[in-house]
Amino acid sequence: MRRGCRPDTGGLSNKNSEPDDLLFFTVMHGMRHKISADAVAAFMAKHGIQARAKCAEVPEHVHPHQLRHTRAIHYYRDGMPLALIAELLGHSSPEITKIYAFADTKMKQEAMEKADQKRNVTPQPTAIWKNDEEMILRLSGLKP
Repeated sequence: MRRGCRPDTGGLSNKNSEPDDLLFFTVMHGMRHKISADAVAAFMAKHGIQARAKCAEVPEHVHPHQLRHTRAIHYYRDGMPLALIAELLGHSSPEITKIYAFADTKMKQEAMEKADQKRNVTPQPTAIWKNDEEMILRLSGLKP
């Protein structure tokens, strides 16, 4: 993985950075080398186990590609067009990028509010179960 920073800066940004400077590296015999895919996988597995011990929502198996997927979803949720995300990820077609283009509840709510503002429509009152996990579970029959 490469990033615009010079190795002698310890990974910090530098105005004189080069596109081919390493972001992640190992040091062998006093020289910096590209980190291996196995080392990245081991790093992710180790820290994934630690994270899962503190938060059950962390998947059982954490993979480096999940970082790429998560960042792409964050770009999409922040409003970046799919065509730009496709270019950033190096996809040959924006169609491939559609895997990242699912709208969560928050995105849908924000889109509806934006549309209501443009049409000068008064938004619907907040549902009584909003932000009430217990009530949602009871209403859906998942909790007595």
